[in-house]
Amino acid sequence: NAQEDRFSNVFSRFRDTIPCYSDFIRYVLWHNNAVKTTRNLDIKAKVLFYEDYETDQVETTDKLLHFLGLNRSHSMEPFKGGKSYRDH
Repeated sequence: NAQEDRFSNVFSRFRDTIPCYSDFIRYVLWHNNAVKTTRNLDIKAKVLFYEDYETDQVETTDKLLHFLGLNRSHSMEPFKGGKSYRDH
């Protein structure tokens, strides 16, 4: 398949510079499959980013709760930001 060949060519250039290359590929494939599944099954999805919690924890949490049809039941612990995949 031409798309798979392009994917393979692009990532083969970066294979040696990406830490945990196989985990990165699994991560990308999992997310691609999740997006395809939500579209194919017409499932509502909400995309949130880690950085959104860092910049506005309350608003980001409220958006998630609204999407899930839930209400806040108690106060939140402060978000401890500043982490990245490199921390693991």
